[in-house]
Amino acid sequence: MGKPQNDAVIELAVTKIRGAASVLDAHLADRKFIVGNELTLADIDIAAPFSQINRSKPPLNEYPNLAAWQQRLLDTVPAWAETKRDLDARMDTFFNGIGLEF
Repeated sequence: MGKPQNDAVIELAVTKIRGAASVLDAHLADRKFIVGNELTLADIDIAAPFSQINRSKPPLNEYPNLAAWQQRLLDTVPAWAETKRDLDARMDTFFNGIGLEF
């Protein structure tokens, strides 16, 4: 967003993200959702930051169970998918309005 990149901060964040993502990915290896095979508030709570991963580009797509879980939410919870589409459109409008494109 027009600020200089701080490689040390990015490296620290990516390391932390990979650490947490690997734990969650392993956890999701034998279940559809965070607590088991049914959607719970745990999924919604954890999934909220995932809505913008295509924009923020954390290395979460390196984790197949995590990527499948995120897609499962979009495929099985129509309101979640609708909210994501609405948020994407609003974010696109904002960023385009300030001259940034993702």
